Formats: sequence, C-alpha cells, structure tokens
Amino acid sequence: MAKFLTKTGNVLQIVMPGMGSKQQTALRSGMIKSVFLYEGGALLLLFQFYGSNGRITFDAPFDIRLLSHDRRNLPNLKKPHQRLAIEIRCIDEKKNTSGFAPGNNATRDDA
Repeated sequence: MAKFLTKTGNVLQIVMPGMGSKQQTALRSGMIKSVFLYEGGALLLLFQFYGSNGRITFDAPFDIRLLSHDRRNLPNLKKPHQRLAIEIRCIDEKKNTSGFAPGNNATRDDA
C-alpha cells in the first residue's frame, strides 16, 4: 500500500504472509528498482527488490485525488536528479511481525 505525499511522510507498506529469510534479505539489503506510470492524477508504482535468489515484485496504486488538500505535502522537485525519500515497512501477516527496510529507500542511486 502506498501512502505518499502526506504530511506524515511517504510510506510503502508491504504485507506478505509467511515472509521467509530470502524475502527479508532482499527487502532489507537487496538492490531496489522502481518504475512509475502516471496518468491524470493516478499513479501506479512498481517496485522490484533483488536478492541473491531472485527478485520480488510489488505494485502499489496511488491516486492523489483521494487525498484531501489539507493532508497533502507536495515537495518542490524541479531538478531532474532530485529524489523522493520513501520509508518502506514490511509486515509478515502470518507471523504478525513488522519491520523496516532501512537500507532501501528511493533516494539511492540504484532506485
């Protein structure tokens, strides 16, 4: 789930039932690539996390029109190399545990 451009920050919440150690490693320290498809206020974000045993792909739809104007925080990104920092939260739904992927954020050069 993508919760972006709010006053509380930009959060990508990933929920996986029964997350294994390979998935945890990829999410915590693997390379991340992202693609953004935009049309008329709606955005589809695709994220791929690469680990030593393959990749994990997630999609996250986002529509700014669903967020009231008073809750929005629109950054001033005018330069082509500026990045939007994204906090990634990983939740194992089966084990009822959560964690953060501190090494992965969209400010890295490989994002």
